[in-house]
Amino acid sequence: MDTIHIAIPAVSDAFKFYAQVTAFSAKKGSSMPIDIHFVDMDDFSRVADVSRFGLYHGSSITWSRLYLPEMFPDLDWIISCDADVMFFGDVAELWNLRDNSVWALPSRDNPLPGVPYIGTEGKVLILNLQRSISVLELCF
Repeated sequence: MDTIHIAIPAVSDAFKFYAQVTAFSAKKGSSMPIDIHFVDMDDFSRVADVSRFGLYHGSSITWSRLYLPEMFPDLDWIISCDADVMFFGDVAELWNLRDNSVWALPSRDNPLPGVPYIGTEGKVLILNLQRSISVLELCF
């Protein structure tokens, strides 16, 4: 059986608590096994040099998503979500939206009925990590 991979950044002790709640909400109703990957932002800041992108807008959490292919080279897909996202349904429904023709599927501001999460402004992304690598190499 396929395993769902979810990356959740944790900035501070308060966010680490929220990240635990997010992880619990994802696992609670899932019909598939889930591996949660907590991204320690202290570790990220030591290895990430966002200046290489020539852009300085956005938070370290936003930029950390660009490094997920490097952080998880053995994974093909991962769901990246903010620590304050709550899942209210089967995350497998979200996981099954994967499409090899795209490298990222962002959440919508107003999720459609039946979509098993609440998130806005890209708080939830389904990322094709193998395609992300090639897209980033082309862009930067």
